[in-house]
Amino acid sequence: MRNIKLKIQYDGTDFHGFQIQPSVRTVQKVLEDVLSRITSGPVKLATGARTDAGVHAYGQVVNFRTVSMISTDKLLKGTNALLPADVSLRFVEEVPDGFHARFSAQSRTYVYRIDTSPLRSPFNRQFALHYPGNLALDAMLDAAEYLKGEQDFSSFKSAHDATRHAVRRMIRIWGKQNGTIISLYFQANAFLQHMVRNIVGTLLWVGRGRLSVDRFKIILDERDRKSAGPTIGPQGLCLLEIRYPDDPEFLDPPEPFPGI
Repeated sequence: MRNIKLKIQYDGTDFHGFQIQPSVRTVQKVLEDVLSRITSGPVKLATGARTDAGVHAYGQVVNFRTVSMISTDKLLKGTNALLPADVSLRFVEEVPDGFHARFSAQSRTYVYRIDTSPLRSPFNRQFALHYPGNLALDAMLDAAEYLKGEQDFSSFKSAHDATRHAVRRMIRIWGKQNGTIISLYFQANAFLQHMVRNIVGTLLWVGRGRLSVDRFKIILDERDRKSAGPTIGPQGLCLLEIRYPDDPEFLDPPEPFPGI
């Protein structure tokens, strides 16, 4: 049986997240239905990272096993021909039997985009949070330094997250500003549900001067979700890439929103 790895990109606006759920449109269901047609057999995807409703992906990774002998090139072209316009495959490859999109992964990288322009743009509404006014990016990044390393992120997990423990290892955090668009990047071994959205919601308080850098550290140490900022909208969040042992280290991922 062959083990097939796919790298996927999708606009999450009209999906109820990646994972299959009853009676709603999800990325996994759309992909499995098309892949089952292409391979003429049942397909069950393993995924490298789950994304919530409205969250986008440029570098989502999945794998599945199949007895089909279709070439990877034909699988790529055939699947993209049948997929809807808001999801597509970036590449397909056959991988060793031991590869698993989730358990083989070493890190995940997300970007959260914030549009600080005074007037909202209809072209940005699905891909950035409109948050008008100046933000002190340097202060936000100073506060984010406290998140690096192995930490208990209970202050930034979803109230509905059933994960037994909230310890994760934050590898890198960086940011940049291009005109009125601020992009914040987070690379960690794994993330809790809503973790990035809750962190950014709290960093926005720092950027507006409502919260000091030192107070941000206290919020992290309190391990109390009620102390942190709001869960901001999903539209600014994008899964950029998932790294595996053979991938190069610490290269900035490509920007998936050229010209926006």
